Amino acid sequence: MKKKILLSLCVLLLLSGCKNAKLKDGDTDLVSFKEKDPISTETFYNEMKDIYGAETLTNLVDTYLLDAMYDETQEEKDYIKGQVKSAEEAAKSMGVTTDIYLLYYYGVADVDHYKKQLSLDYRRGIYATEYAKENVTETQIKEYYEKEVIGDIEASQILISVDTSKATTDEEKETAKQAAKKKAEDVIKQLKDGGDFATLAQKYSDDSLTSNNGGSLGKVNKGDVSDAVIKALISLENGSYTKTPIEDTTGYYILYRTSQDEKKELDDTLKEEIITTIAEETASTTSNYKLTAMKALREKNEMAINDSKLKKAFDELHKNY
Repeated sequence: MKKKILLSLCVLLLLSGCKNAKLKDGDTDLVSFKEKDPISTETFYNEMKDIYGAETLTNLVDTYLLDAMYDETQEEKDYIKGQVKSAEEAAKSMGVTTDIYLLYYYGVADVDHYKKQLSLDYRRGIYATEYAKENVTETQIKEYYEKEVIGDIEASQILISVDTSKATTDEEKETAKQAAKKKAEDVIKQLKDGGDFATLAQKYSDDSLTSNNGGSLGKVNKGDVSDAVIKALISLENGSYTKTPIEDTTGYYILYRTSQDEKKELDDTLKEEIITTIAEETASTTSNYKLTAMKALREKNEMAINDSKLKKAFDELHKNY
């Protein structure tokens, strides 16, 4: 946990070593005693290198390579800002300073060091996705197209939201959920009794964007609506509605499917979209994929460690990874 702080200290001491007394072999003394030989910066450096050198070198190398590839984007700035804000709020809730919080939980000395680590992790993620894109096969593309790509579905909805404005306890939240579900079931009963979907949407739906238009969503596809909603729409026949409420984070949905188009042909544009989707999923869900990608990037740049002892530690570290 304190690795990065100790390493930063080590670097600072070594850089400022010229201010200390010189030993007879030209090295700089780091710690002196009244009647004992001093501890040199070289001794300290070697000790730190043996214990923490491989991890620090990994971060230095990756930062060097990725900084040459990527400029800071607004998305990266927003990501870092959000993470720092979360850390500051967590520190405040615990009654400690942000630096103390970051020291304890992330092993970094202050916010500036935390930002640098966040930037490194963010860019590792970007490269991992790009690396995954390079390794998507034609077989994967075709399988994804056959199993996952669908035609646009013309649909409508009635949303019964969960009223949590007064729900403060878990029991009250559950009561609010059950009330919303019961209301959705009552609407479905009215549909079964011959009620008009558009009319009921105008009367009961809590989605102001669609209710005035009879609940019409227009044509939707994956990514346009939640996974729960698109899954339910795929399962419906044209001209039918869901016979039970579809639960989602916003409440309970009643869905009506009007029609579905034929899915698009597998042209270059769609193929690129599929490659990106597969790559993002691979990079985000495959265990240690960032490590795999960064290993490939180092090899691509023909990285060579010229210190045999440090190379051995580096290789051992990544073997364990």
